[in-house]
Amino acid sequence: MRFRSKEGRKIRNQIVERGGYKCRICFEDGVKLDVHHIIPRVEGGSHEPENLVTLCVGCHRKMERKDEKKQHRLLNQAEPENNPLEFGLSASELLSLKANDELKLDIVEKLAREKVTGSHSKQVATVKNWFKSSDQDRFEDLIRELGRDTDAPVIAVGGGARDTVKLTSIPDAKEWLKDRGRDLWWL
Repeated sequence: MRFRSKEGRKIRNQIVERGGYKCRICFEDGVKLDVHHIIPRVEGGSHEPENLVTLCVGCHRKMERKDEKKQHRLLNQAEPENNPLEFGLSASELLSLKANDELKLDIVEKLAREKVTGSHSKQVATVKNWFKSSDQDRFEDLIRELGRDTDAPVIAVGGGARDTVKLTSIPDAKEWLKDRGRDLWWL
């Protein structure tokens, strides 16, 4: 949104200040912020503060590509009390958490592409070898985490040195990934 008038710039500044000079989705600060209309102007949305939020440029671009239902879900999930920074995590710990979440998405996507489900399972060691060698220990830990996470579409089978994993189902994996912003429309 562009605020060209003096009054418009005043509203923008109020919204940015209200948002703590951070993106409402990723909570990054020190980045260029846009003001986003929750209800778009073309649908009758106003410039009233309750219809405006601050988003970084990257999140704003992503938000604009989502349908209204997904936009509202993203904004509702992104409450400050869900912000890891509120729980005393450092910026590097937060980046590590975000990176781990992305890697988990990569793991589930790869398992879906390889159709590792039903009677078909893969050893954790095999799955971790699908990824860069510098990250394999990290991937092994994340694969095991996914197997323990009851919300994830991954099942851990067996134990010990020959433990294996598989997806609960391809549709479960697609839905889980879609809920997290990845759409496997081709699968």
